[in-house]
Amino acid sequence: MSLVKSPLAKVGRENHLNHIINVLPLITVVFGIQCYIMSQITPAGEYGDFPLYLAGSLIAFICGLFYYDKNHHVIFYQDHMHINFSLFGTNKVIHYKDIREIIGPEEECKFSSLMIKTREQGNIILHFVDYPLTVKSLILEQKAKNIVNLYQEMQNVQAKPRPLKEAIKEYEEANENITPESHDDDQDKAA
Repeated sequence: MSLVKSPLAKVGRENHLNHIINVLPLITVVFGIQCYIMSQITPAGEYGDFPLYLAGSLIAFICGLFYYDKNHHVIFYQDHMHINFSLFGTNKVIHYKDIREIIGPEEECKFSSLMIKTREQGNIILHFVDYPLTVKSLILEQKAKNIVNLYQEMQNVQAKPRPLKEAIKEYEEANENITPESHDDDQDKAA
C-alpha cells in the first residue's frame, strides 16, 4: 500500500498562457509605436537608453508570467490541496476543513484569480486559474465530502456498542485504586 495519495486534479493555467501568446504581438506593436513617437517628440539622443530599459522590463515581466504559469503548482487531493512554488520556497498544504471562504469572479471565465481564506494560514491568492468557478466548486465539493466522511466515521464509532462486560471491566480498572478512605483523606487534606 502506497502512502502517497493520488491527486484528483491540478490547477491549469493554459488559458492564461494562450492569452499572453495572443496579445504578445499587440504589446510589441504598441511598444514600437511608443518608441517611435518618443523619438519624434524628443530631440535626438536625449532619451538615451530609456527604451532599452523599458524593453528589458517588458521582456522580464512577460518571462516572469510564463515562469509563474509553468512552475506554480496547485494540486488537489482527497482531503487537502498542495501549493508549491519553488522560486519563493512556497510549499503549503491546506486541508479543506481549514478553508473558511473562497472569493472569485461572479461568472465563469477563461482565467481569473481566486482568494482562499483559511483559519490558520490567512489569505492565499491563486493567480491566473483556468475556469476559477469550476475550481471553486471542486474545492467546496471536496470540503463537503470530507465533512460527510467525518460525520459517518463518528456515527460508526457511536454505533458500535461495547460489550457490557468490557465496559464494566474498564471502569473497575480505572477506579480500583480509589477507596472510600483514600477519598476522605484527600478531602481532609484539601480542607
